[in-house]
Amino acid sequence: GGRICSFSPCIEQVQRTCLAMEEYGFTEINTLEILLRVYNVRTINLQIPDLGKAAEDDASTGFDSSNPSNQGSWCTNLQQGTVQFKSGVPLREMVGHTAYLTFATKS
Repeated sequence: GGRICSFSPCIEQVQRTCLAMEEYGFTEINTLEILLRVYNVRTINLQIPDLGKAAEDDASTGFDSSNPSNQGSWCTNLQQGTVQFKSGVPLREMVGHTAYLTFATKS
């Protein structure tokens, strides 16, 4: 027994592979479509809004915003009044060709 993974560049090959796997006694046959997705990653800087009561609220809840351990790794530059973070947006058009991975189990 064991597991197998088959790579297929087209859906017709997936269909033939699945039929052959069933014929040879494979079970739990699953196919995933694979397509490379490229993301446009950039750094964003946003001004921290002055909400007036925020400093008082932090004091009453015990949250210390000046403590580095309370500042997530996703943001920096809090001392300059800005929050800097990474943003990723997928490109509208994906260049490439789809492919398929088929997994199956043989008992």
